[in-house]
Amino acid sequence: MFRVKRRTGRTVNAVRLKREELGMPNPAGNRWRPEDIALLGTLPDRELARRLGRPLQSVTQKRCKLGIPRFVVRRRRDKR
Repeated sequence: MFRVKRRTGRTVNAVRLKREELGMPNPAGNRWRPEDIALLGTLPDRELARRLGRPLQSVTQKRCKLGIPRFVVRRRRDKR
């Protein structure tokens, strides 16, 4: 993106906005692998972020964007 900035004289933000407007993926972005996406909602976001080496906010935003509910610990009831 910085090379485009230098060539066009536009700001980094202007280049980013135009790229998004044209539907072009971020070449420097961290792509989500299908196996990483499959893990969303199966663990707490904080734990998954640690395992994937991604920021917590990134994991939470991706999960919410895809409409995946957050992980909930299901406790068993003891039958007495």
